[in-house]
Amino acid sequence: MRNLLLLLIFLFSSVYLFAQQSDNSSSSEGAQLFYRTELYGGVFLHTNGLGVNVRKSNRITGYSKRVFGLDVMNLKHAKEFKSFNPYVEDNRGFVYGKLNSVIVARPYISHQKIWYTKDAKKGVQISYLISGGPVLAFQKPIYLEVADFSSSSRFGVARTEKFDPEKHSYDNIYGRAPMLKGIEESTVLPGLSTKLALNFDYATDDQIYRALETGLSVDAYINKVELMAFDTNRQVYLTLFVNLFFGKKEI
Repeated sequence: MRNLLLLLIFLFSSVYLFAQQSDNSSSSEGAQLFYRTELYGGVFLHTNGLGVNVRKSNRITGYSKRVFGLDVMNLKHAKEFKSFNPYVEDNRGFVYGKLNSVIVARPYISHQKIWYTKDAKKGVQISYLISGGPVLAFQKPIYLEVADFSSSSRFGVARTEKFDPEKHSYDNIYGRAPMLKGIEESTVLPGLSTKLALNFDYATDDQIYRALETGLSVDAYINKVELMAFDTNRQVYLTLFVNLFFGKKEI
């Protein structure tokens, strides 16, 4: 998390200095059109995994926008480490102690305020966003291929079972079961989410949306998210993120 925080500080500083240089450049390239809507999507890295998102923004005034968005991301525990059974060929790696595979969906509404406008085409528009909305964590139980020693085989016969920390250990796990196994047993854990971000729109074409966004988010669930069996699970997640966006603008 410390390395990502340093990266955020570096990005803030670099883009701000670039924007200041652009402000001093000539703006003789012509006036910009007023675009009322923007439709864009992106990919992001956060301190607990990866995600994708999509947004649509509507201009309220010359310096503010209303943004509707959806984030979809995975959620990992800090102590997840993939293991392999060295005695089994072509086995799938597994995370020992992992109870659930978690996918998070965050629909939200944002208020975006422009701090610095892009006066020149090669400039950078800097704005901040405050977002809020529900958050849903979809928890799919982990299934493993484990050894059944009730047969006459020396190494046992592989059988698919839901991970149970009371009966499964490194010694009797062959590997991870197929990814979708157990999806019908998924549970949904609701909560609330808020996000604070800085957005840097650096596109040189007025009709194209290109932006780098970075900030922090807080997701609070009604119960703890059950990720690992032998480590502390949390109910509130504070994450830092870096988001790269691509899209278009419409008049």
